[in-house]
Amino acid sequence: MIRHLKYLFDLNHTIVILHFDLRFIPDQIELDKITVKEISIEDDKAMKEWSDIINSAFSFKKPYNAQTSKDYILKHPYKKITNCYLVYDGDYAIATFFIGSFKSNNKIACAGRFAVRPEFQGKGLGKYIVLKAMHIMKQYGYQFYEETFNYWRKYSYKLFIHCGGYPEFDRKYCQLRPTPKFILVRLWAQYKVKKMYKDFLGKRNEAFLR
Repeated sequence: MIRHLKYLFDLNHTIVILHFDLRFIPDQIELDKITVKEISIEDDKAMKEWSDIINSAFSFKKPYNAQTSKDYILKHPYKKITNCYLVYDGDYAIATFFIGSFKSNNKIACAGRFAVRPEFQGKGLGKYIVLKAMHIMKQYGYQFYEETFNYWRKYSYKLFIHCGGYPEFDRKYCQLRPTPKFILVRLWAQYKVKKMYKDFLGKRNEAFLR
């Protein structure tokens, strides 16, 4: 009971949802010597590289290996993951991501496992792989994309807002149905994220006036 009450009041794990209209996303940026390659989950060497990158980027209690990464991709509870990618600096794999669609609506694109090796973070790769994923979605014919975050991951959804995302809190338009939270906790999270988005739009519009 106490644990459940703590969860209801847990602001940090409140779900933040961003939507994207892929007709209106920024142009792809290019980085020197950086290339993207689609991989097969049947390629054990590639899946080991995939797992190593994810383990180095995130502090999972139980590290991934080639088989558990493959299971994650094939058995995801609400995403149909169709394409997986490794990002290379020369011949060295340094980042990962996947794209697909939601099982509840295959017209809405999804993505995930945006991971960059720690030694390559802070060099613009995060924005590079997010934009790359969205441009690939667009090439596959998707128009809309939904992404989800925990509230505490402010840096992540700020990056996605800068890549064209906008907050969506009306559940009837969302593929993911967030777990319940106390209403004031949800409203506070919504207020803070909407303020971040409004501030971003304000700064962007000021730049056009200069």
